[in-house]
Amino acid sequence: MSNNKFEKLSNNINKSSPTTCLTYLEFYSGVGGWTMALEEACHRINDCCKEECVHGNSSLDTTNTVVLETSDTSNQEVTEGKDKETMEQQHHYSLSTPSLQLKRLAAFDHSDVCNLVFQHNFSNAAEKESQPQSQQGIKRKRTKNPKSKPTSIEKLTKKQLETYNATIWTMSPPCQPHTRQHLNQKEDVNDPRSKSFLHLCEMIMCMDEMKLPSVILMENVVGFEQSKSSEIWRKALSSRNYEIGHFHLTPTQVGLPNDRPRYYCVAVGANNKMLVDSDKTCDSVMEENTCSTLLHLESVKNVHQNDDDDVMLPPPAVQTCIPPLNVPDSDSVQEHLNLPSISTFLDTDLGRHGRFLFDENKQVNQSKLSSLRIPDKILSSDTCWCFDIVTSDDRRSACFTSSYGKFVKGTGSVLYTGGCGDESKSLGQDEKSKVVKDDDATSRFKLVPPEQRRFDSEWTKGLNLEENLRYFSGTEVARLMGFSVDEANSDAVQAESGSSTGNFPLSTGTCASKITPMNNSGVKTFEFPSSCTLKQQWKLLGNSLNVRVAARVAEVGLRSLFKIC
Repeated sequence: MSNNKFEKLSNNINKSSPTTCLTYLEFYSGVGGWTMALEEACHRINDCCKEECVHGNSSLDTTNTVVLETSDTSNQEVTEGKDKETMEQQHHYSLSTPSLQLKRLAAFDHSDVCNLVFQHNFSNAAEKESQPQSQQGIKRKRTKNPKSKPTSIEKLTKKQLETYNATIWTMSPPCQPHTRQHLNQKEDVNDPRSKSFLHLCEMIMCMDEMKLPSVILMENVVGFEQSKSSEIWRKALSSRNYEIGHFHLTPTQVGLPNDRPRYYCVAVGANNKMLVDSDKTCDSVMEENTCSTLLHLESVKNVHQNDDDDVMLPPPAVQTCIPPLNVPDSDSVQEHLNLPSISTFLDTDLGRHGRFLFDENKQVNQSKLSSLRIPDKILSSDTCWCFDIVTSDDRRSACFTSSYGKFVKGTGSVLYTGGCGDESKSLGQDEKSKVVKDDDATSRFKLVPPEQRRFDSEWTKGLNLEENLRYFSGTEVARLMGFSVDEANSDAVQAESGSSTGNFPLSTGTCASKITPMNNSGVKTFEFPSSCTLKQQWKLLGNSLNVRVAARVAEVGLRSLFKIC
């Protein structure tokens, strides 16, 4: 096959592939976690369908490339023949399988900082054109165009939501009314922070059936499913015949060394508007979709009613794994997954205090490293004992909250960089002996949660905390939470002047103003704008979700919607 013929067939595949556009609304958008999750889910489904259609259940064979120059003409003909067959199979796939693409209609969040980060990463012209009369975003000067007027979620009208007519809704409502600090979960509906979520429940109840979203994805803290808000939520979905799945999932189940157990809900409409003919879906479609078996109708009939005639739903059946997507139960995760070490997620511009690459030309960003140091005031206090300390060799880390860097206990892990990995190879004899001492000392806290350690006034003996204990950077936390962070972009996150938790804006980095690129997996990479401080990064991520976990949840919804196994 000539080079021209090869390029022509490749172009035909790209041009002929039918595209299914999935429109979506992202409520409580934050920094765009659900957007990245949807992108990853669509990319996984597209790749999976293509591989199954072309090679059955095997991966695409990328070795069958056309050899234009070779001394063995017979081998050339064989290779070209395999390539032609592969391309024809791909062409058949492209004509029969819809390619899922996303179009965001609007994103809503009350925080100007969230909107700044969101628009820095995801702003597009299509979103602006599709706004029906309101868009939650960064405040701008008023113009004659009413579309620029920001509107809070609880003020969105039935007409506005029906005008959007989105295929997918995603949301991560405020978790504070449902956290462990609130003992009476039934009082959560009286919390002002629940107002917007309850408004969305009301909208689901009253919207025209054909205007309802086909898929609804929701994330919150574990315990939400026991709240009064959850009852109202489930009743709203059940009254509109949604098939629902409830999940408790944590990042270790998808190969990330971070503990962040969260509740997820997937709802797929019984009469969805996105159904496609079976001959336009993947050849591997089965009569009974394995993902759809995770979803069920929750009938409100024949259940207990209290004295106020209020229908009481039984507790939801919460699932802790997703077998069709190879997401194991959290109890057996160590048997199924070889989690990567923390070192994989560290920045490379911090020398031995980051992801050490033995690159003599790689300069250490001293100002950034200084901003991540634990303040002496904390190191010298007994509260330092409450830190969850990990090393770069560990394969776990604690949940990062919005109070990271503000409080010590229960807000996220800090990193001890003394005596980790093979860095001793580049050190002198005196430094090597110090590393050995540090290794012995780290055994007193390594992999042991603070509540399981007995306080020892000499627990810091042999540990150089001033030099080797630091916070995780914003980009490092983002990686642990499944965000696709380009390594070059991490250099844009520079250190703040003064203290590590100051409010000075970060200095401008090399990637501060460029358009967000795509990574190797086809998912957009994430970065913070240069004006976002380190403290703001921590808070934003603490209020966000794990992208990789959310992507698997979104994949359940999309595979159920399109009946893709």
